[in-house]
Amino acid sequence: SYTDESFYRKNEFNRQIIFNNVTSQVNQTYKERQHNYFAGINIGADYYINSKNIFGFKITSFGGNEMDKRIADVFIENSDLTSRSSSSGRDSSHPWSYNDANINFEHSFDTVGTKLVFSANYTYNYDLYGGDYFNHFVDQKKDSLLPSLLFKADNYIYLNIGAAKLDFEKKFKKDFKLETGLKETYINMISDFTFKTTTTAGSNYVIDSSLTNVFNYEETISAAYLNLQGSYKKLNLQAGVRAEN
Repeated sequence: SYTDESFYRKNEFNRQIIFNNVTSQVNQTYKERQHNYFAGINIGADYYINSKNIFGFKITSFGGNEMDKRIADVFIENSDLTSRSSSSGRDSSHPWSYNDANINFEHSFDTVGTKLVFSANYTYNYDLYGGDYFNHFVDQKKDSLLPSLLFKADNYIYLNIGAAKLDFEKKFKKDFKLETGLKETYINMISDFTFKTTTTAGSNYVIDSSLTNVFNYEETISAAYLNLQGSYKKLNLQAGVRAEN
């Protein structure tokens, strides 16, 4: 599947304000333009090797980009012939990709429900939140009233998840069933945020270490379980244990 969409928005605000016998005309224009597109694929299949063995796989992948540009211009003109204006905005993009893959295998030992099932998953997600931001302040002669504020912000986010599990199920007579299995899960997430500033257009940006940070999270979980359930006359019974490390 593929989707491509865009829109444009413009708002205008005009008002007169009287304060201390000075009339001020305030004009504000806000413009926003967005363009988003993404594509995805989802495929999978099960293959019956024979009456006792089944192999399957599934792959899902989505990715795209969300682009956003916004500008706000404010112009103030006073009756005393002074004026000032400001212009601020951002130009940002958000490319992303979400992917997942699975393979599985099932073996049946008999026709009453005794089976061994293996399944493995891998997930990889990627996001980049990036943008350029600006703020300018000038008077009626276009001279700077205040230093311009220019900065860049980029946040890279990576997520990796791997998981594998093995489950065994055995059905006994008189409605008793045994379930046991193992599972291993690995998670790694990285968030790399960089903040850069400058006061002059075209000059080199300098990293602001007070707002720049890298976060790395890593986790591994090993688990095992055993569960026994069944029924006796009008009584339902279940007992189980689970351990994690």
